[in-house]
Order: sequence, then C-alpha cells, then structure tokens
Amino acid sequence: MTVFGIVTILLCSSFVRVLFSLSIFRRGLGLGDAGSGLVIILLSLAISLSTVNPISKIVDGVSSFKELPPEREKELLAIITPRIDPKISKNTVAPSPPSANASDESKPIETVMGMFVLSEIRAAYQAGVMLLIPFVVIDIVVGILMTSLGITVLSAEAVCVPLKLLLFLLVDGWTLIIGRILNGI
Repeated sequence: MTVFGIVTILLCSSFVRVLFSLSIFRRGLGLGDAGSGLVIILLSLAISLSTVNPISKIVDGVSSFKELPPEREKELLAIITPRIDPKISKNTVAPSPPSANASDESKPIETVMGMFVLSEIRAAYQAGVMLLIPFVVIDIVVGILMTSLGITVLSAEAVCVPLKLLLFLLVDGWTLIIGRILNGI
C-alpha cells in the first residue's frame, strides 16, 4: 500500500469524523489534555476500519489520482459522493469547472474528496456538539449549586468530572457515542 493509498483511505473513511467527534467529547468530559491524543487517534482508526475495505481495494497499488483508472475513480466517487453535504457541494467550485452547475461526478476527484472531508468535519462538529450538551448542562448546574451553597474552596471541575464520568457509565456512553458518530455512514 502506498502513502497515497493510506491517505486516501483515511480521508474517504469515517476516520476524520470519528477523530474530531472524540476530540470534542474528550474536551466536553472535562479531561482536557488528559489521556493521550495518540489513544484518540488509534481509537478513531479502529472505529473507522469497518468503512475502509471497499476504499482499500480501489486505491490498492495506485500512487496518485493520475494513475487511478477511470472505473476505480467512478467506484470511489460512488462511495463518497452520497455522503457529501449538498450545501458544501453547491458552494464548492472546481478550479476549472466545465460549467457553473456541474455535478459532483464531473468535478475533479480532488475537489470531490475535499468536499467529502469538509462534509465529514461538519458532521463531526454536529455530533460533537450533541455529545457536549449534557456535559455543559452538568457544568452549569454544578456551578450554580456550588455558588448558591457558598462553596468556594472546592473547584466546580473537581465535582463535575466525577459526575460526568458517572453519567457516562450509567447511560452506556460508548454505545451512544459510537452510534451518534457513525450515524449516517
């Protein structure tokens, strides 16, 4: 497998979406930089492996888009084009488009992949915000309670992180997170 193949697999799978969403989740949980970023990357890679098999067959033995046979390019486009956000597709113009209203299939593969990655990042932020909301509510409630009780010696974060972890374990958080992140893939 060439470097081109590995990069294409990572960009055309759910890896970007999972990586961004888990990074937002880690921040929302209140862990900040606790826990290695490498662990988040490896977890993202493991989760996204289920979506890479067709892509790996398409880019196997190819070292650039110019070497990609047209039938393989069509297969790759068939995989990624349905997952491109229509708003991003509408507002993205190829460097030298054949027409102003060109379809995604008529745009260069590099442009379509860029639109796909932008769509994945947008979906990741949407999933990340949905994962973040319960934790923000816990932060607000604990902050208000601690202020109203006059507890100023103990930081709100020292109370919030255990509560967030407990909530995460009680609601089977991993199942909910993975389901939310991979929704629509």
